[in-house]
Amino acid sequence: MRKSVFAEVGKRWPNLQLLSFTFLLAWVYLAFYGNPWIDWSLASERAPLLIFVVPNSVSVAAFLLCFLFQKHVCAMLYRRWTIPLAGCIAALGDLLMVLSTQGAGSEQLLIAGCLAAGAGTSLLTLRLAYLLSEQGARRTLLFVAVSSSLALLVWFLGIGVPFGYSVVLFVAVPLLLSALLLTGSGSSLRKYCQKLQNDPPEAVPHDFWRFSIVFCLFALITGITKTMFSESTGFDYPQITLFWALIGCMVLTCVAALGLSYRLVERMYYLLTFCVVIAVLVSLVIGADSPLLFIPVNMLYIVFDIISWCLIAAAAYQHRGIRMKIMAFGRFSFIGGTVLGYTIGYSFLPSLYDNGIFLICIIVAVMLLVAGITLVFSNRSLANLVESAVNDSPEAYEHEGIDFEKARQEHLRNLCERMAAEYSLSNRELTVLIMLARGRSNRDIRDELLISINTVRAHVQSIYGKLGVHSRSELAAFLENS
Repeated sequence: MRKSVFAEVGKRWPNLQLLSFTFLLAWVYLAFYGNPWIDWSLASERAPLLIFVVPNSVSVAAFLLCFLFQKHVCAMLYRRWTIPLAGCIAALGDLLMVLSTQGAGSEQLLIAGCLAAGAGTSLLTLRLAYLLSEQGARRTLLFVAVSSSLALLVWFLGIGVPFGYSVVLFVAVPLLLSALLLTGSGSSLRKYCQKLQNDPPEAVPHDFWRFSIVFCLFALITGITKTMFSESTGFDYPQITLFWALIGCMVLTCVAALGLSYRLVERMYYLLTFCVVIAVLVSLVIGADSPLLFIPVNMLYIVFDIISWCLIAAAAYQHRGIRMKIMAFGRFSFIGGTVLGYTIGYSFLPSLYDNGIFLICIIVAVMLLVAGITLVFSNRSLANLVESAVNDSPEAYEHEGIDFEKARQEHLRNLCERMAAEYSLSNRELTVLIMLARGRSNRDIRDELLISINTVRAHVQSIYGKLGVHSRSELAAFLENS
């Protein structure tokens, strides 16, 4: 009964799964940005470090396992029990975290809660990552920007309600996330797993390795920066930070809704990275514990996280045979860099405040970041990647002012070529598939290719068999969904 209800909801609102990203981000904001559920006077001294590092470390390990064992992880993700079980584990972990920071438990209880919360949300994140890898750059930016805005609103709701309701909200978030994920059938992921079993593994593109380095370096710098002013910042600063992050997310939502140009994405990436470099350099003048540094760096980190999802999904969309590897390693680089930077800052920065070594560390970190940017942006690798992903849809051609009908025909050709490669169609079958996609009849195909009508029918039936369709209408729906 539950399965049929969820399936019916998924048919009525097919984008509901993607909007479940809202609750994943809401959990992150609720857990890591100082909400009332944390009573710091009763929590242990290491609670801030544990709450941030332990769940994210579990996520980093999960992303690495997905990258190394893509087939096994994907096979587990589409099983019926995975999503509800992951939601329940995450909710249980959240409850243990709350209890441990309210004087009813110990540091061991906090660690157990963080481990459970990290494990549950990691599985849900991987399932969402696969969904985003099917969308391309434009739709990914739109859904992630909208979800981020809604998640930040959930955070502001959480700080405005009494403690008991805040805890209920905190625990309910992963359950809502898993419930929305159940609205999908998982058939696409199942086909992807079957393809992984039959086809040889595809190599990860070099361009992706290169800008993954910058993901890691950027996250490392911001992770260190997050700990520079932990003693001087008060409760108001997270609110101000997330307020400006909400403004940035709304701007990104408008950008994605009005039309995405790959040049715009590239420029946003440059701008965000440049702003963080400037913010870190300013700390050399005004002092590393200034809230003027805390607010922009943390706000830019949230916005940059959205852009990173967009770029990673763009790479995965272009290399569908290893989409989960790319999504997993991209998040591994970003979250891993953040955890490493946060751990370094929390462990070593306090002893460096009173001497010049601290300034040297900042300068070296900035130099590494600039070197990473230079490495990534050589040969326009990032621009080429995003350009190919964004231009893989008719909307992009319309946005650039190119003849839309010509762009649509080219889009159909590119789509058919990908289908031919994925389903092992012959060259002649590819030609027939392109003509079918353009609405040509069997007679039109016969006249243009100078072959008999029986040969045309044989090619059409062969294409139907390989793609698993039975009519032209099913073929049109198959191509549209692809």
